[in-house]
Amino acid sequence: MSSDDDLLELSDSEDDRRNQNENDNDKNSNELKPIDNQEQIEKDGENKKEKQNEGEIPQEKKGSEEVPSLKEGDIPRKFKIIIKDIHVMNCSIEKPCIRFTVGGNFKTVDNRHLGGKIETVGKKGKQFTTGVLNDFSTGGNGRFSNKFTGTKKFKLSDLDTQFLTVELLQKSCMGAKKIQQGEVKILLTELANGSIKQTVTTEIHKGGGLKSNLMGKHQKTAEISFLFYFQEIFTFNMHFHSWSAKNLIAPENKETADPFIELQIGSSFNPFSSSSKCKSITVMNNLNPFWENVGHIKYTGIRSDLENEDLTAKVYDWNQIKTSDLIGECEIDLRGFLDYGVLQSPISITKQDSNKIKSTSQVGYIEGLVEIEEFPFCTQYGDVIRLKPGKQYLGLEIVRARNLRATDANGLTDGYCIVEWNGCKQRTKVVKRCLDPVFDEVLYFSVRVPVLK
Repeated sequence: MSSDDDLLELSDSEDDRRNQNENDNDKNSNELKPIDNQEQIEKDGENKKEKQNEGEIPQEKKGSEEVPSLKEGDIPRKFKIIIKDIHVMNCSIEKPCIRFTVGGNFKTVDNRHLGGKIETVGKKGKQFTTGVLNDFSTGGNGRFSNKFTGTKKFKLSDLDTQFLTVELLQKSCMGAKKIQQGEVKILLTELANGSIKQTVTTEIHKGGGLKSNLMGKHQKTAEISFLFYFQEIFTFNMHFHSWSAKNLIAPENKETADPFIELQIGSSFNPFSSSSKCKSITVMNNLNPFWENVGHIKYTGIRSDLENEDLTAKVYDWNQIKTSDLIGECEIDLRGFLDYGVLQSPISITKQDSNKIKSTSQVGYIEGLVEIEEFPFCTQYGDVIRLKPGKQYLGLEIVRARNLRATDANGLTDGYCIVEWNGCKQRTKVVKRCLDPVFDEVLYFSVRVPVLK
């Protein structure tokens, strides 16, 4: 968790603000009125007090002062950090482990040439270190079983100056000490607006002493791949409107129904938010109802968690005397809805006969719109879909691309692939500096059963 000094101090103490306010008022009064015209000043004050009593101008507030507004880039925001599925490939050392440092501006400053001393300034970032692969062979590949989760506050301006540092460490034969055998740095703003799937190459400087990187050379020591979730914990305010149901089947022994719809988002993936729901008004005597406004649902968490949730929709037949009867229900996968904005699904009901045999039948379908009033400033892509039991998915394997057009000054390109299907958009990892990138990824899309109107 972040320390208190991660927070931005917004105001001084009340006494300091009041004293400053009085000084500012005195200064403004002196600028507006000549100091020797005290009689006119007193007269103006009496007129002002009379107008306040008569309600012509508002009373002055005492003991309070507005806190100066902050720029968007200066507001501390809490980010959720998840690092998992960590692999090392083509590693040149034995007994490797990986250390991740997220953010921080810690550095060593040498002031001896100014008569001072070597000092450390700034704060260290949040660190996560994997276990050691003790049975690892040089040049081989390995997987770390660790999964890291944490939160830390950043200002948007911090993302342009702070880094994710990935270090390749080697366990020393002399004890528990770990020796660095290479590192790589990635700017946090590139991660917050880039791919969740990351592949980096660590390098170590060989030869030339410590004076300059221009002397000697950089030697590659390993390739490291991992999933890096770096997303703002945000409150999504979702407005569900323009919903309708078609071809509803009325409950038993009834020719029509008085339907209303209830929508709910659970919290199976989200530790920050409890389930929330909204309910429409009742449309009387109608098997094809339309609900202009269903309501709002607030969900606090990261975007990846929200898109891995399900929306549970239930249509009821209103009953004034007893509990309303369920007409039908469904679960709608929210993957892609933030971009698409349209949700639809058949609804069904499961019944049990006298022999306790269950049967499910379709009783209509529903569709509607969802709008989100505000989004986080940063958006990652390339999320890994969480396959759920009982759901159907389309798996699309992206193998490679060939002969890409060079788009960078170095004659190469940073390529990735975008796939959009059924209102859901996904992207592969980015393969940097390559015209023939190899992706070897499978993108999964939730299959929504076709609706027959």
